[in-house]
Amino acid sequence: MAEINRDRLQYPVLEKAIYGMQPLPELVQDSRFLDGWRIADYVGRPELGDADPRWKVPVPVTSEELFEDQGGFLFRFTGRPGEDGFDVAVFATFIVIELRPRTQRTEFLVLAPIPPAADEEELPYAAFLEGQNTKGLQERLRETDAQADFADEMLRLIQRLRTPMQDARGGFFSRLFGRGR
Repeated sequence: MAEINRDRLQYPVLEKAIYGMQPLPELVQDSRFLDGWRIADYVGRPELGDADPRWKVPVPVTSEELFEDQGGFLFRFTGRPGEDGFDVAVFATFIVIELRPRTQRTEFLVLAPIPPAADEEELPYAAFLEGQNTKGLQERLRETDAQADFADEMLRLIQRLRTPMQDARGGFFSRLFGRGR
């Protein structure tokens, strides 16, 4: 098995998950909380400076400050304490996982519901709003036991996102013709 990168999330895995709207249960097996959810966005320290000049200086930033215009902040809790830990910030229509919170190296992983499929002829905006209804998960995450279980799922997701993708080379025909490993 490949070594887990403890520093940053792996971009190829993130790109596949974000642009393919990959359901989170495909990344985290036995998920109790993440059915119907996806990774909507990722913001690392370099992206912060590009997004807003006030973040070019490496100061600690919270998701409440960064996403204040995107949705109503509801509450936060510590998913895992420590230097390599994470916090969970719950907003009205999405959830943000803050890796290494309140440090100069904070990374933000934005989780959002997968919008339901709708005909282009119908009201896609209404379908999108229906998909943004996160009230059920918000209520569950207010309970301490549910927060611990959710944190376990997030830890598994983070570890999966830190694991490099397997190299596609080395398949049957590559080995057969001597071009693989």
